[in-house]
Amino acid sequence: MKALVYKDFDGEEFIYNDDTGMIFPYDPKLLSVMEHGKSQSANYMDRYYANLIGNLQNHTIQVPRNVDSIETHLHTNGFSQLTLKVTEQCNMRCKYCIYSEHYPDTKFYSEVYMKWETAKKAVDDFLSHFHRTWERNKTRKPVIAFYGGEPLLGFDVIKKTVEYVKSEYSQYCFNYSITTNGLLLKNKDIANFLKENGFWIVVSLDGTKDNHDRYRVTRGGAPTYDCLMEIIEENFSFYKSIYSVCCYDVTSDLVALTEFYEKNDRRKGGKFPAVLRASRINGAFTDFYDNISQEQFIAHRKQLDMLQEKYLEYVVANKIPPIFLSLLFSQIFVSISERVKFFSDSAFYDCCCGACVPGDKLFVESDGVYKICEKTNMQGLEIGSVDKGFCFAAAKNAICAYNDCILAKCKECNCSRLCSLCYASIKTFPALELDGSDYCERTIHWITECLAAYTSVEKKGQKLNFSNGIAGMADIYTPHNIV
Repeated sequence: MKALVYKDFDGEEFIYNDDTGMIFPYDPKLLSVMEHGKSQSANYMDRYYANLIGNLQNHTIQVPRNVDSIETHLHTNGFSQLTLKVTEQCNMRCKYCIYSEHYPDTKFYSEVYMKWETAKKAVDDFLSHFHRTWERNKTRKPVIAFYGGEPLLGFDVIKKTVEYVKSEYSQYCFNYSITTNGLLLKNKDIANFLKENGFWIVVSLDGTKDNHDRYRVTRGGAPTYDCLMEIIEENFSFYKSIYSVCCYDVTSDLVALTEFYEKNDRRKGGKFPAVLRASRINGAFTDFYDNISQEQFIAHRKQLDMLQEKYLEYVVANKIPPIFLSLLFSQIFVSISERVKFFSDSAFYDCCCGACVPGDKLFVESDGVYKICEKTNMQGLEIGSVDKGFCFAAAKNAICAYNDCILAKCKECNCSRLCSLCYASIKTFPALELDGSDYCERTIHWITECLAAYTSVEKKGQKLNFSNGIAGMADIYTPHNIV
């Protein structure tokens, strides 16, 4: 069994068992049983621990499902969202964008636009599969999302797609979503169309003016913050389903961002679109951080440690943490506190991991090729196309390759249940390779630190609610089936 020994903030040792998700006070006999298997010792405690671990394993060890049953799985639980990459072009040149020169392994901006015929074929194919899941559960709502580049540059395709599904597939209750830089929302026709059709509008807005304008600029290098805030004030003051997502890097002032959202987020009575996600600028497949000094990384780490401590103070006091702190820390602590639940006897993977099943969602490139999601950049990981349809064999092959090349190592890891590793972290296919030789080392270090923090507060005997502050974050405004 996989065991991770760590110390909490008080120096007390614990054992985290990844196979079961259980945490135990440190005992060398228990650790020996975990690491070496069933004990033949006559010692009572040795046999007690061996029986305990054996019983826990019988109830919680993940049993992978035969990948040949993937079609049954997807036609029961899959095909929840269709995402169309409307174009690979953009009217901005954000310095951290995956289309920029900092990400050499991904595509660069191009004049490729999705044709209406491609979008129509993708919709028809997706809904032919969705219908089978809908027949089992008619409360399900299909989600159609639009992505880019900047998707509003291809507004005609967006408009035709919505009009088409409303006309030809009126039996379903659709949810629509779009991720946009926001500049083209100034156009009244576009703004009104999105509002009239109940779009869930996600605008990339990086919080404070300083944090936003240093990276999110026009093609000519001009800042965009003031322009975007004017557009939102003019066209979306009373529209509830407009949100923001924030990106930050190691040089961002996280304290200032925390204070900003507490004063300006709509949920706090401000005018700033409610922030749904805070994401550190991706460090995979990039040279973006090459010019960041060690001192800057250390300062960033100190900021995070200080803010995590404040977040935990709110949790222990059973108070709702500040919005930005919840976005920074809740996910990992919810994963730890609910770790025993993160197990499924219907999984297709050889051990617990963060990967979805190809086909749960469907991402369509501008040229009509199907990918697992918008975050996967490698070539070769296609799972169909608008001309050939969704390929269950390709989805199965992706899972098998992931099991063979990635999870073969994860099965020996002592914290895979808490790891968010997925296809987006993979560099090549079919011989899958992680980005960076230290990926696992960094992840284990981070998880160990979070386990130490969690145990330090949880052992006080209180019922801690790490979801406090995020449970209502999306459903205040969000259609409940948006993925």
